[in-house]
Amino acid sequence: MTKKNFILLFFCVLAVMLHAEISIHGTDYLVTKAAEESEVDSVMVVKSLEDVNLVYMVDEGGEPSKFSWYQFDLNGGVELLKQEAEAVTETEVTISKEAHSMGYAVLNDKNEVKMTVWIFLYSDYKPSNCFVTFDSDSKDWCYIVNVFFHKDVKAMEYVNPGDAEPKFTLKQQYYLSYDSTYYESQSYITEEIGYFVDDDYNYVLPAPLDSTKFTFKGTRFSMAFDDTVKVVSEATYMPYAVETHMLSSVRIREDATNERDRGEPREAQESVTRLKGSAPLNVEVLNYSSPAAFFYDWTLSSDNQYNSVIAKIKDRDFRYTFAESGTYYLRGEVSNSSITETDNMGCTQRKEFVIEVLTSALDVPNVFTPNGDGKNDIFKVAYKSIIKFHGSVYNTWGRLIYDWDDPSDGWDGTINGKPAAEGAYLYIIEATGDDKDEKGNRIKYVKKGTVSLIR
Repeated sequence: MTKKNFILLFFCVLAVMLHAEISIHGTDYLVTKAAEESEVDSVMVVKSLEDVNLVYMVDEGGEPSKFSWYQFDLNGGVELLKQEAEAVTETEVTISKEAHSMGYAVLNDKNEVKMTVWIFLYSDYKPSNCFVTFDSDSKDWCYIVNVFFHKDVKAMEYVNPGDAEPKFTLKQQYYLSYDSTYYESQSYITEEIGYFVDDDYNYVLPAPLDSTKFTFKGTRFSMAFDDTVKVVSEATYMPYAVETHMLSSVRIREDATNERDRGEPREAQESVTRLKGSAPLNVEVLNYSSPAAFFYDWTLSSDNQYNSVIAKIKDRDFRYTFAESGTYYLRGEVSNSSITETDNMGCTQRKEFVIEVLTSALDVPNVFTPNGDGKNDIFKVAYKSIIKFHGSVYNTWGRLIYDWDDPSDGWDGTINGKPAAEGAYLYIIEATGDDKDEKGNRIKYVKKGTVSLIR
């Protein structure tokens, strides 16, 4: 077969290709897809060429043939390696250990090209003279880091059968790793992560949250063949990026009589940015910041533009008791630099909260039905922002039958553990609200009346 005819046959590869398998026996290898514009079916990288055979097997249902093996090189040269004397469904050819990088094709006895493959010898393309460095002196240092590595490596070039041009290049992909720190369950965890990156000089990676060194471990082929080239950056990267997770909650005071209806959430949650409850309202925001953060700034205001500042707090966490009703705005900031109007060069993260402290209120029902159905079974008040409370219930003869000091409690309709008779009962309720009147005095509530017990 002439070289010209051999080339022409490759134009019909897709038309006559059968499902079949080509593999290598005698060494470890990796298979990768060839360039879409290439006529080569696949590219293989082998660890060794000592006693290595290239094997082609016809898929089930395929016809046997007197297969022929051809070898082609980067210069457009084509050479017949082997021709089967009899029709077979499996054929193989020994690859010369001197061949190094070369293309191979198998044709049937009708001169139809069944499969083409290009083989690279891994050791010819192993990187050398490698070093890694980084540049964190960037306007984007809060978000990214530029990592550079140098290496000397031979380009992995291959061609179509019988052609010297065009040449296609197999990207080796290089493995870079470093220690990554991430937040999980109210703590920061550090573990090594890595990237396979293409054959470029400069790589942009997410800015690490803690100190680390960058490591070049070789190519995807050296990693697969357990022949890594470990090169570590001389300098240690010091973090600039800041991450924070703020968990807010309404704190419960054990010594307060009306804290059981104080508002939600009771447990710290990061997803909650609106807090609500009766005064005095104790709010706590726990701040979990990444290692680079060491400046903390909390601004509390009565307006959402923070023009009127109530308090400035520099602690890591925020704790504050809201004594007056109203709507408040809280902004928390963490930074690796001092936060001032003239000097804010560091990386900063912030989060905002809205806190609603309820105006005091006290309402007393005029009927309750303690019949055990779970609805209106207890005579109790509805209240907001009550800081002092006392309630009493009397029968029609004026005898005290129940009293209580916690507005979240109430009378269950029993006397000495036995159900009270249906009818009207007198009550006297006195309470003090957290808010104040025009003279600056706490709001007082005195409620007197009757409640009907109906079963």
